[in-house]
Amino acid sequence: MRFEIEPFEGAIPIRFGMSEADVARILGDPEHAGVNSSGYRNFTYGGPVMSIGFAKEDRGVNHVAFSAEVEVVFRGLNVFAPGGFDQMCKLDGNPLECFGSIMLLKLGIEFNRFTTEEDAKVVAILPREVVAILDRKHLKPFPIV
Repeated sequence: MRFEIEPFEGAIPIRFGMSEADVARILGDPEHAGVNSSGYRNFTYGGPVMSIGFAKEDRGVNHVAFSAEVEVVFRGLNVFAPGGFDQMCKLDGNPLECFGSIMLLKLGIEFNRFTTEEDAKVVAILPREVVAILDRKHLKPFPIV
């Protein structure tokens, strides 16, 4: 299945705010449904291939994360394709590093393990309200190549 990043809206067809039932209607029953160490509900599909987190308050989708086995695109660009990360950083124009993750705050996207040789790269799509509460003191400029 292909997922299209819509900044601050979701990874279409999964939209922020969707209920667990809505997600299950689109993707089927999760391989695992549980609560993470922070107390948030979480669905996983394909092992660690896709993870969908739900807000504590309304239990609506509040983040979606994918590994490279999933086709994730932004305006036609596969974010996991060679050069995709660099192009995404340029599109945002102000990438920031935070504890090894690269944050594209203008797009609501977090890249994990894209600056290392590790194979287990992950991209997370975040809603505006999550981006708004990030602790800015830990963010530092990340050079665009």
